[in-house]
Amino acid sequence: MPNENELSLLRAAREAGITSREEMANFMAQMGHESSGFTLMEESFRYTRGINQIPVRSARREGLEALESARLEALQGRPQELARLMYGNRMGNDDAGDGYLYRGRGYTQLTGENNYATAGAALELDLTRHPQLAANRGNGERIALWFWQNEVPEQERDDVSKTTLAINNGENGLEDRLNRYDAWHAVLTPEFVADLDAGRVPAGNPVLPAVGRPAMEDGALRRLETGEEVRQLNEQLRTLDLRAERNRRVPTGDVFTQETEQAVRSFQEQHARAVTGRADPSTLREIERAAEQRNARPDDLQPPPDTVQSLPGQDRITQPDAGTGDRDLDRLAAALFAGDDRAANRVIAQIAGSDHILKLEQWGRELLTEGPSQDVHQQDTLREPFARGLSI
Repeated sequence: MPNENELSLLRAAREAGITSREEMANFMAQMGHESSGFTLMEESFRYTRGINQIPVRSARREGLEALESARLEALQGRPQELARLMYGNRMGNDDAGDGYLYRGRGYTQLTGENNYATAGAALELDLTRHPQLAANRGNGERIALWFWQNEVPEQERDDVSKTTLAINNGENGLEDRLNRYDAWHAVLTPEFVADLDAGRVPAGNPVLPAVGRPAMEDGALRRLETGEEVRQLNEQLRTLDLRAERNRRVPTGDVFTQETEQAVRSFQEQHARAVTGRADPSTLREIERAAEQRNARPDDLQPPPDTVQSLPGQDRITQPDAGTGDRDLDRLAAALFAGDDRAANRVIAQIAGSDHILKLEQWGRELLTEGPSQDVHQQDTLREPFARGLSI
């Protein structure tokens, strides 16, 4: 069972409207990471493994030697110089000593005079003159909830990677955040939440990150997991030609990569599902079904030779000379010209999200341009299925 500090934050989160299992798990995972398992209410500056452990890039602005010297000073109980390198002349820390004065505090590790002032104004706390107030656990809960609801986009609050980016403008500590999410997701069952709301959950031990948990233990796959199930997912995403940002293909192999995550998000968005980048059981089933349909290529959608009708005034279109050279596009063209909306929609669903749509749109424009302008009705009939495909 969670300890008292965790239960207190969970109750505050429920009262603030964080009620879905996924968002609660992500909120607790992110706050747990930032505060070292809800134990650290004030930044320690104790980087014992070297300067590569320091996540703030600007800390290197005066060179690695200066940073190493400041790190060693901090380990001796004198963190002011390291705080200056990390936070000085940033985030409103314009005066000498501001880097240390407005160091990380609270569950979010609120940092920088500007952020202290903004949070203080919103919560009616004088954090600028009394920054130590942010280290109080009650205030820390309020700041954490204010930060979550104002700095994390609502549509990204179930997505661990997207939330991590919103919190620290990068992916620092992503593996630990994901492991904490898994642990909290396992805890936050409907039965547990019902007992929590009824005040029947006693305080216990801290919820620890789920390190080394096998993929699919909870029926889902997520970023950084490995295994045969991930390999199958990657192959299915490649079959569907779902791409990552900048048109990158999902790699082969058994690692759930950033490209895998982005392709899963794309699939979830196209199919009106919660966009999390996490392949939960229902998402996995839908991806598998879509890949099977794509591989099946039903014969009933294959146009028989020499049977596709042309636009009025055009010569009869025959196969294969009039085709695009792409089997999917030729099947769709056959269905469109035959006026078979059901068959057309089936093909559109299979090729949605791929670059085939762009090729189809271009081919359709060329055909319509060549057709006689007087038959407006038939041209509009053609345009409608194309538009449907582009909106999927």
